[in-house]
Amino acid sequence: MQKNYIHYLFILIVCWFAFFVNNGSVYEDIMESRNLVTAHEMIEYDNWLVPTMNGELRLEKPPLPTWVAAGIEYLQPDNISLQRAAAGIMATLMAFFLYFFASALSGNRLLGLLSALVLATSFNVIMAGRVATWDIYCHSFMLGAIFFFYKGIKSVRTSCLKLLLYTQSTAVIVPPSLVKNCVGSASTFNILQLNVQPKNVEPVL
Repeated sequence: MQKNYIHYLFILIVCWFAFFVNNGSVYEDIMESRNLVTAHEMIEYDNWLVPTMNGELRLEKPPLPTWVAAGIEYLQPDNISLQRAAAGIMATLMAFFLYFFASALSGNRLLGLLSALVLATSFNVIMAGRVATWDIYCHSFMLGAIFFFYKGIKSVRTSCLKLLLYTQSTAVIVPPSLVKNCVGSASTFNILQLNVQPKNVEPVL
């Protein structure tokens, strides 16, 4: 158990330097500006249910990240570092999801640690976790949904109702295209693992 806490601390330290240190030094891009304008208009118009950008409907993005950005804008207006810190938290959460998922698949905590560190130090993940864009939310929740779906499938006491709740809870947060990929990938993997592989064979990443 103590070794697990060392793993957690190691992941947190790497994620701190990857996603939070000097996160205000990156120039704002067009997608980040659009997201923050939408969050700003939620506060300005006092309308948290209908997202708009320049007064026009903007329904292409999931609402949860916009609500988070609007809440930060309400508490700390024009604080770009804090807005980006929210994305950093989601990137850190994704690293932990991969740690637990890889550890559960392989039965090897060290492999889970290495997988999480590779993810946290990947260029695309670092860039997504250092700017206030919504992609990192979707990727983090998708990986978390796959992990919990896998845990549900592997549990002998999991009922069909619980599996349905796992799937539906993902649909509330993640866009439909990612839900389809998430459920499809997890379902295919578990069907192959449970019905084709012998029980004494460990799954391979």
